[in-house]
Order: sequence, then structure tokens, then C-alpha cells
Amino acid sequence: MVASYDREEWFRIPSEFDGDTLSFNVLPERGSMYFAYFAPYSYDRHLDLLHMAQTEHHCTLETLGHTLDNNDMSLLTFGEPEEGKKNIWVIARQHPGETMAEWFMEGLIQRLVDETDTTAQALLEKAVLYVVPNMNPDGANRGHLRTNAVGVNLNREWQTPSMEKSLRYS
Repeated sequence: MVASYDREEWFRIPSEFDGDTLSFNVLPERGSMYFAYFAPYSYDRHLDLLHMAQTEHHCTLETLGHTLDNNDMSLLTFGEPEEGKKNIWVIARQHPGETMAEWFMEGLIQRLVDETDTTAQALLEKAVLYVVPNMNPDGANRGHLRTNAVGVNLNREWQTPSMEKSLRYS
């Protein structure tokens, strides 16, 4: 369990799960307090991340399609395709409640755009990275833990995807 007084700084509080109920005790230090399973990653922060990344010279932003709620399915491409380079795909938040995955993406993207990061620059010399920071913006915006706008777990859609259950392509 995490908690916050301002929804910016989150901290862990002791909790117990008995297989049925998550329990915790806390004595608030202020008049209001917020609780979450994981530190939230807001849609505004997601949009800020996309904007920051696409302003870099070696990153492009494109829309793969639109979700069922008409949100953009965004792809960031880092590096220039060249013969001999590897193609690496990194996706996050197929389960929208797994916000820590987009926190990871933020750190990854910050490293990829940092021209002083020698490890990231060495990677970009050998590979092109295709990054989808949020595979399920509908579920994230609706506050779902595992499903999209129509209650579908996108992890189960890879084998037989459908337009009705997952994505409208551009």
C-alpha cells in the first residue's frame, strides 16, 4: 500500500493481505490522505512524457491507432533504422493498474534522450527502440486494474485480436 498527502510524493505504509482483504492502520498527519495500490501515473504525466521525448532529434512520435475510447495509441521510436541494427520493442501498462511499468518507461525514455548517457547511446548505435509507454490508456483513464474500456484483459487478446475488443487502427 502506498499513501500520499499531495498526490506527488508517495510512501509505503505497512499493510497485510490475508488472501481476501488488504488491511492497514495509519494515523494521518494531515487532514486528508490518498491511498493506492501503486503510485499512480496520470494521463497528464503520460502526455508530458510523450511531448518531452518527441522533442528530441533522435525520437519520433506516431499514432498507431485509436483506442475504443478514441485515445491515441502512441509509439515512440528511438534511433535510425540501418542495416545490421536490431529492432527492440518495449511495451508497458497492458494492465493499466500496473503503473510501475510506466514509471519504468519514464526512466528508460529519460536515459534514451540523454546524450551524455554512454550506455543509452551505445545501445542506440546498435538498435532501434520502439516504445509504447501505455498499451491501455482507456483502462488507465477509467481506473481499471486489468482491463480496457470494454472489460477485456488485453493480455488475452494477442492470439486473436478484434476491433471490437481492443483497438481501432488509423
